Amino acid sequence: MLLQRHSQHMPAWLRRIATAVRRRYVSLATTPGIPDWTIDLRGRPQLDWPADPAPKSSTTAVLNGQASNASTDHCVLMAQDLDVGGLAEVVLALAESLPQLGFRVSVVVPTSRSVGSLGQVSASLEARGVAVSVCDEAALTAHLRALDADVIYMHGAPDWARRMAVDGRAPVVETLHGAHDLFGERAETVAARFSGVARVVAVSETVRQQFRALCPSYPESRTVTVPNAAHTPHDLDIMSARKCMRQRLGISDDFLFLSLSRFCLQKNPYGLVSAFNNTRSHGRLLIAGRVDDEFYAEQVRRRAQASPSGRVHLRSNCQFPWQLLAAADAFVLDSFFEGWALASMQALTLGVPVILSDVGGAREQLTIGTEVGTLVANPLGDPLLADWDRIRASRFIPQVNSAELTGAMNSMISQAELWAACREAIRAAAIAAFSPTRWLGNQVDVLSSAMDEKSVA
Repeated sequence: MLLQRHSQHMPAWLRRIATAVRRRYVSLATTPGIPDWTIDLRGRPQLDWPADPAPKSSTTAVLNGQASNASTDHCVLMAQDLDVGGLAEVVLALAESLPQLGFRVSVVVPTSRSVGSLGQVSASLEARGVAVSVCDEAALTAHLRALDADVIYMHGAPDWARRMAVDGRAPVVETLHGAHDLFGERAETVAARFSGVARVVAVSETVRQQFRALCPSYPESRTVTVPNAAHTPHDLDIMSARKCMRQRLGISDDFLFLSLSRFCLQKNPYGLVSAFNNTRSHGRLLIAGRVDDEFYAEQVRRRAQASPSGRVHLRSNCQFPWQLLAAADAFVLDSFFEGWALASMQALTLGVPVILSDVGGAREQLTIGTEVGTLVANPLGDPLLADWDRIRASRFIPQVNSAELTGAMNSMISQAELWAACREAIRAAAIAAFSPTRWLGNQVDVLSSAMDEKSVA
């Protein structure tokens, strides 16, 4: 939990040491740990995953003639995390699609790690021919000068990288994928951190409000909300994929709740498992995600062992999320905070109803023109009051929304046939609401306005 809370402020060398020590000594306490995907939900060998139906260039495929071959403006995408998760997926989508609208794109990772250790999205970028460079604090200023960017677009970079970017020639735009890095900071500290940033993009209205509360001095006219988009395989035969995957997973007629979320404090899987253990029906809960905090994951595992009849299944990160979503009857996320959860949005675009705690993006995702699921209270009560102290105090105790979450899951199981009949309507509404074309247009508008303002100045 401490690593998640303070990692942005730790030097890279200290993060590496802390991670190595944690893995060396905590591994003794996590046996048997979170299983990987070599076994199915029955504990039997599971090696024959079907082909991944997700498109490799889903954003550019729907530009409908807007593409341009004239690369004039150079956009440098700066991100510290290119492994798995929503932030990395957004960077990948931007790197794929911006060149189709007249931008040259480079990706800079402000860290001392080598490219080979950066993760799955880094490998995908390189496979697509996108230049990915790694710079430590000593080299970043010179590297940015050499790139001669027209705009720098930041996604989760550390403070020292932001300072160096702001001191350069190009305007800096920063997307807040959540306000958690600002929890507990004084208003003047946050104001100093964003001084010189040309635009702040919030991925949801909740995040924008959190930022405004933490940094009231930043010009409101330069704070923009741009919700994320869903890059969905529209031609996927859901019913065929559902039948196939449920057979592979070893599920028959059981109602399957799915949560694609990392094992960490933010995502609150402990609270989710606790609420699910109180359900009356014979459904199943599957949580799949990367283990970010081994101590915390071990507590989740122990809580799952207390579930009746082994109804809770924990697995590591899955590289094929569409198959799991196709197999699910409902998606559930009980986070303490979010920016804009991609997994729940992807679930909706496959027609899967959702149960979401009141976090960033949840209200927007649930109000898209048809009934698509249920909003329950935030585990803390008021999502705008989230901070690390309150979250830490609530992590292993009965949470404010526990009974409401249990009731929502019971209700969804009891209305299983009704929700199954709504899948096509949910899917159509979500695909229309979370349009990659509209998202990309909004992104370009923000970048262009920042460049235009800089050129006038």
